[in-house]
Amino acid sequence: MKKVTVVCLADARTSAVEALRDLGTVHVVDVVPPDAAEIDQLLRRREHVERALNTVKPRHGIVDRIVEAEAPEAVADEILKTAGKLGKLDEQLAEIRRQAEQLSPWGSFSRARLEELQQRGLQLKLGQAPAAKLPQLPQGATLHEVNRQGGQVYFVVVAPESLELELEEVVLPDCTDLGEIAAKEARCQVERDQLSHKLDHLASAIPHLQDQLHHLEEDLAFSKVQHGMGGDRTLSYLQGYVPAKRVEELSAAAKANGWALRVEEPAEDDAQVPTLVSLPKWVEPIRVVFQGLGIMPGYAELDISACFLLFFSVFFAILIGDAGYGGIFLVATLVLRKVFPKAPSQPFWLFGILSACTIAWGVMTGTYFGIGGQDGVRTLVPWLRNDANVMGLCFLLGAIHLTVAHVWNALVLGRRLKALGELSWASILWGNYFLAGFLVLEKKPPQAMLWLYGVGIVGVVLFSSPNRNPLKAVGGGLGELLLGIVNSFVDVVSYVRLFAVGAASLAVEQSFNQMAAGLSMPGPLTVLIGALILIFGHGLNIMLGAMGVLVHGIRLNVLEFSGHLGMQWSGKAYAPLVRRKRAEG
Repeated sequence: MKKVTVVCLADARTSAVEALRDLGTVHVVDVVPPDAAEIDQLLRRREHVERALNTVKPRHGIVDRIVEAEAPEAVADEILKTAGKLGKLDEQLAEIRRQAEQLSPWGSFSRARLEELQQRGLQLKLGQAPAAKLPQLPQGATLHEVNRQGGQVYFVVVAPESLELELEEVVLPDCTDLGEIAAKEARCQVERDQLSHKLDHLASAIPHLQDQLHHLEEDLAFSKVQHGMGGDRTLSYLQGYVPAKRVEELSAAAKANGWALRVEEPAEDDAQVPTLVSLPKWVEPIRVVFQGLGIMPGYAELDISACFLLFFSVFFAILIGDAGYGGIFLVATLVLRKVFPKAPSQPFWLFGILSACTIAWGVMTGTYFGIGGQDGVRTLVPWLRNDANVMGLCFLLGAIHLTVAHVWNALVLGRRLKALGELSWASILWGNYFLAGFLVLEKKPPQAMLWLYGVGIVGVVLFSSPNRNPLKAVGGGLGELLLGIVNSFVDVVSYVRLFAVGAASLAVEQSFNQMAAGLSMPGPLTVLIGALILIFGHGLNIMLGAMGVLVHGIRLNVLEFSGHLGMQWSGKAYAPLVRRKRAEG
């Protein structure tokens, strides 16, 4: 990536930004904070369209080309107004239904009749109480039961106006005619249905609105670049970054438009340099994971995509651990690819790889929907049926995975002394591997473990923090050793989570299988309930397995491995100023 500065005449700044947008190579950064009324207006318009898009949902089979012919922001206005009216009607309907529910135990009656009785010197109070706790009334007052529902008595107390009653009165809505309330509800429901139908037709403009949103985002980016340029009344300039292989295109555009162009290497501490990750075709599927997690390696950081894909596939297979589940994933992937042929291919390739690895692991362990080798199913690799062996394999994977990180760092450092420090950490990691086997699996460690620790510790102390002053070098190395040696052991042991999650998943499968097999009901009922138990149990287990992959399979790459590699995932994606193709119509 090269840092570029483009200088043009102040009067030509708009045409210069337009030309750069057409070129589509420069990732622009602000020279000054962009601040203009135009930007605020574009932000408001974009928010308006986004709100409209979030309000409506696609409805299959509903197409209204007349709507799409209207101005998109006018359609957005109509959507928001219709949704607002719909919201108010929903509130009205909720209130009407609350009133109907409140009045239902009492039935319809005339409030005018009650007022007439009150004018004759009588007081009438409505009450509600459990049947065993009816109020004790003074002499002269009469309780008339109206209704009984759910152990509650609904009653009216009639008494002379001069008699004081201590009674918690029930307050009913102003309208006491259930028929009138039902008519109100019906009218509101009809109006609501009309508005809902209108919103359904407005939803056919979603592609129209999405296209408008893209245009607004493009215009907003253009305006921010234009108002983020530096300069004075005579000259204006902008800065940004261009991939090295596309500098010649920018140079040709500068000559054609009469710009001054400066190209330089970004400073080592430049935090604004974007990252452009170009992956081989076979590694491209892992980009889906990076995009889903919202992570990007920094410009100066290593691209671990291939390593990530390799180890993530292995981790996924062990965590899911069942050939039957892998088969379900593979079939689902192929079916979805058939249903969505125009969708990006990376997600389908990724899940195809993960499914194939899961099937391979399940076949090696002889696990098909929780049925294992002990159930008469052939195990391709009987060694993997032993829990201790699988735990040891997880420790081995951890040692290899983390060793790759330190060896990679050493190769990047080249002939510097610090590279020996990285290799020394690799030596400690293998000592940790044997120590984990001793502490967890009670395996007798080889004598080489002490040599691995000895060589590693000495190397870390001497070479981790090279300095011309030997005391500072040793002091820095001791600091790194004390901070890292325990963590390195914990990191190796943490790979046992692969076994733990996979074993837990298998236990859940087997439990549901036993529940289904243990049913003792007559005829087809056993088959039906057993099938439901299996579908629910294995469906739940697949969801738990997916969560385990996200929590553990991703973590071992993004935290443990990346931590040993020194990655912070601090990158910003390369996003050049570019003109999108406008939809025809």
